[in-house]
Amino acid sequence: MPNAVGGLGNRNHDKLVQAAAANGNQHRPARLRLLEPADGARVNQEREKIMEATEQRDTERHELRAKLEAATEKAKEACRRLQEETVAAAKATDKAVREHPYQALGIAFGVGLLIGVLATRGRHD
Repeated sequence: MPNAVGGLGNRNHDKLVQAAAANGNQHRPARLRLLEPADGARVNQEREKIMEATEQRDTERHELRAKLEAATEKAKEACRRLQEETVAAAKATDKAVREHPYQALGIAFGVGLLIGVLATRGRHD
């Protein structure tokens, strides 16, 4: 029966080993595993399993990428909204301070004094 190694079968392999030993060559070559027809089917099955796993991994990667892109877009939109709200609040504060400068100065002084008293009091305890 021919095989993957130059068409030699197991019998011919044994004859070659015996001939090499008779010629004084004591080194015995390692036996090669011969491919059988069933091995081809097994190789095809393994190839199919690998292909399916690769396809599944690619599908999962695409799904994760789509989810990541959607989450990134949501985060960007939330950041835009927060920035707009912050700018609006800063403008409102600026307008209030310009309309009532002495009251704003008094409030800032009072808040600063309160923070100073609480900080000093915390050190003595």
